[in-house]
Amino acid sequence: MTVRQFFFVCHRAMIISVTKFNRYTLDQFWNSISIAKAGAINGQFFNDGKSPTTLSFDVRTSNSPIYGQDPGYSPKKQIEFFSSGVYTGPENRSRIDYGPAPNIMVGLDPLQNDKRGWASIGRTFVCTKANPAAPMSPSQWFVALVSEKSTQTNAYNAINAWGCDYNSIVMFDGSGSAQLRTQGGIRVMGSANMVYGENRAIPQSVVISNN
Repeated sequence: MTVRQFFFVCHRAMIISVTKFNRYTLDQFWNSISIAKAGAINGQFFNDGKSPTTLSFDVRTSNSPIYGQDPGYSPKKQIEFFSSGVYTGPENRSRIDYGPAPNIMVGLDPLQNDKRGWASIGRTFVCTKANPAAPMSPSQWFVALVSEKSTQTNAYNAINAWGCDYNSIVMFDGSGSAQLRTQGGIRVMGSANMVYGENRAIPQSVVISNN
């Protein structure tokens, strides 16, 4: 089986006391990569409406750790991107600093962190699950649910119904940041964008290659 490749895309803008990132639309992230792509989604939470901006939680990109500026939420989870697949586990600073995965993104536990959980807004939840054709393989499938309007509980139940268990599910940024693009163009925009028909600029994206 051919394993699709995952690209963790973020553009560093400057280094002052913290690292900041320029914000781009999902189309701009998509067009910045020349490989054949299957899909792209939004990623990390961020801290303000400015560009450049800081990320909320830790990431590791191209083997370099970058520390988030909003550590107050707990517990958090992280998803690790390898060339051969993906892995999900609890937040682990030592793996972010020194671990084998070249790219790591930290998100929130979807059941123990409330991000306007009652509201029907844009949601992006991801998980990893075993390949049913090779359940003992270390490679995992990457599953993403992006919804224009959903409560936090409904989004969790939907991705759980796809065979994603609690330990593997991570909550990414939502509301107007929740976005999905495929080869046919933008497929899902978060609730805050539905009225305006424009994509919110975001500092980070996960892009899946078509290999």
